[in-house]
Amino acid sequence: MSHVDIVQKYMDARMGQKHEEVVNYVTDDVVLISAKDGTHSGKEAFLKYVKNTPPTGTWEKPQEAGSQVTVAGKVRFLMMDWNVKSYFDFSNDKISKIEIKRE
Repeated sequence: MSHVDIVQKYMDARMGQKHEEVVNYVTDDVVLISAKDGTHSGKEAFLKYVKNTPPTGTWEKPQEAGSQVTVAGKVRFLMMDWNVKSYFDFSNDKISKIEIKRE
């Protein structure tokens, strides 16, 4: 399975709030960095974040960008729509880092 396919499966599970499925796609030492929600390191902290932070917004299909996969989206925060992009890094065939930035 390609990294783009892995991110698509991750996004499908995340948007469907399938928490236990989401963690199947990440490494044990995964790091999530969100401009809005801070940094969450390790699978346990990541799972807690996923369970406590429902997904929002609309997201485009994943795109390969060099060694990363990116997903552009639009989320609503404080009554404003923000353009954001998620950057996915990999260790073998698991997501090792997700960084969500405002664009």
